[in-house]
Amino acid sequence: MNVIAKGTDTIQHGFFIAIGSNIQPPKNFPLIMAKLVAEFGKLWLSRVIYTTPVDMTSKSLFLNAVLYLKSELSSDKLKKKFNSIETALGRDRSNPQRNIKDRTADIDILFSIPLDEMIDSDYQPNESHLRLCFVELATVIGKYPSTTKVTNDVGVKLQIDGQIFGHAPCLISYQASANKIAVEVL
Repeated sequence: MNVIAKGTDTIQHGFFIAIGSNIQPPKNFPLIMAKLVAEFGKLWLSRVIYTTPVDMTSKSLFLNAVLYLKSELSSDKLKKKFNSIETALGRDRSNPQRNIKDRTADIDILFSIPLDEMIDSDYQPNESHLRLCFVELATVIGKYPSTTKVTNDVGVKLQIDGQIFGHAPCLISYQASANKIAVEVL
């Protein structure tokens, strides 16, 4: 699998991104999505699910999902944008223990691929709590073999700009002509 070179802007790639929040997640997850759609215009999102914290001690469940976006930015520049969004939503990125603390926003690049490539059928993210979301989204958007079994479980319903999302994979986009965010279930 090709991965974009760190530190270089290149032709447009598709990025798979992990999104999470475990501080007031029903409030903060839509805020994360609003900032991302304002920045990138069009996002494909898996269903949103509750997960238990991984590699940290917390009693607060996470809302997690995987999203796909297209960008010409390098991984490094994209991560800087994500860090800026996390900080704007209250995450203290200067804290050396930030990886084991509860967080309002967590946005991480899983990997990128050229737009015209498929993902190998044996690929699964290292993050076991994201595998279902990743496989489902990658299958629905045509980047993963169509024979992959996808669950019929319902995700968590959330709202952005009056639109329901999270219960199923969807496309979230900014509609400039109407000055609003639109959600289309896939």
